[in-house]
Amino acid sequence: ATLAELRAAGLAPSERTYSIMIHLCARTGRLDGAFGWLRRMERSGLTPNAVTYSTLIHGCGRAAQLSRAFPLLEQMEAAGLPP
Repeated sequence: ATLAELRAAGLAPSERTYSIMIHLCARTGRLDGAFGWLRRMERSGLTPNAVTYSTLIHGCGRAAQLSRAFPLLEQMEAAGLPP
């Protein structure tokens, strides 16, 4: 089901749903899409977990975009999550 179908059925995406979308985007080199999903996740009131942050950091490393990875690491540490 798509997110629109979930919402139409009265269901809300979970942290896992967002993490899967972030993972798919990061793995295929679509970092802008991954960061977009992160923003959607946060706007929906959900908090990224260690897996979500690690997935994004790994994607940034694979894409040689370390300047985007370091702020994520800082956010992760500020949230009290282990790197």
